[in-house]
Amino acid sequence: MKLVLAVLVFVSVMIACGACRQAPGTPPVPADGGAGGAPPVVDTCERACGHLAELGCPEAEPTGDGASCVEVCRNVEDSGAVSLDPECVTQLARCEDVDGCVSSTTP
Repeated sequence: MKLVLAVLVFVSVMIACGACRQAPGTPPVPADGGAGGAPPVVDTCERACGHLAELGCPEAEPTGDGASCVEVCRNVEDSGAVSLDPECVTQLARCEDVDGCVSSTTP
């Protein structure tokens, strides 16, 4: 009898606790605003590094410390001191022209 009572109490508590859970959060809105079918948004550093890789540029390769081109690009852009101008990089026809896309953002 005690076992049956213990099981009933346990089940009741579990059901009550299950009702106390928070409702699931709102799912994130897709990058296309929920329109569906739109291509995923690719950031400028990903596009620039992809283009450098297509050209076979050494800048597309990981650094000696293992940082990817995208990581380096994002870090440089976030620094605010220098810009690699990823949009410029995506327009390059030759690897030799990469330096022309680098600009100082400090006065």
